[in-house]
This record gives sequence, C-alpha cells and structure tokens, in this order.
Amino acid sequence: MSKSKTRGTTSRKAGPFPMPEDWLARLRQPPPHPGVVFREQFRELQEPPISTRATAARMGISNNRLNEIELGKRSVTAETALLFEAMTGFGAESWCRMQMHYDLWHAMQAAKKNRPLIPGDPFPTTVPSTHRSGN
Repeated sequence: MSKSKTRGTTSRKAGPFPMPEDWLARLRQPPPHPGVVFREQFRELQEPPISTRATAARMGISNNRLNEIELGKRSVTAETALLFEAMTGFGAESWCRMQMHYDLWHAMQAAKKNRPLIPGDPFPTTVPSTHRSGN
C-alpha cells in the first residue's frame, strides 16, 4: 500500500481514489449484500432478464439457494463466488470481499451495542455460567 496525499489514508493501486482506512466504520448503512448486487447488476440487467430458475440451473445450484442469496438471507461462499465469477466475469475475490465487508459491518454494529474491547484490556478470566448444575 502506498500513502496518499490525503492525511490518514492509504490506497491500493486499484484506483485513483484512496479510501480512508476506517471507511467501513463510517458507513451509516450497510454495504450491499453481494447476492443483491448479483441480482440487480447482473441477472436483472440482461436483455431479456434471466430468471432465478434459469440462472440457478445454469450454475448447478437449487433455485431456493440462489433466491436466498439474492435476498441477502444467505452468505456468498467461496464456491458461490466462483459460480458468480463464471456467470459475470467479475472476480470471485471481489464477491468474497463484498461478503466480508457486509459481514464485518454488521459485526461492527453489534459490537457497538456491547461493551467495546479496548486494546490492552485483559480478557475476562471467568465466563458467567448460564446453565444449572446438578438438578
């Protein structure tokens, strides 16, 4: 990574616009789920649009699985990312990166609701038990 002219940012050589290192934490809305991106940007923009059933058959997966991915109810796995790459020409690593950003943003939101971990704080030595013993 190379330092950009803007203070506190780094950029990969992927594009001319460097992203701040904490760009994901600054988002107020979640990044798009990669399944939604696949549906909206690739499948539905075809002329004529390709049905979920036809796309799932071509990918060799169930219609239900593809539908859940496209609705954001199921994650894009590495296997699915390879299938998306074959369908769109858009790299599997990009699909996996989109899923990682989506998951990380949601984890960050959940962490805000809990006690934040501060670097240097010790881990708790005991974990509260939630089960009853004996009876």
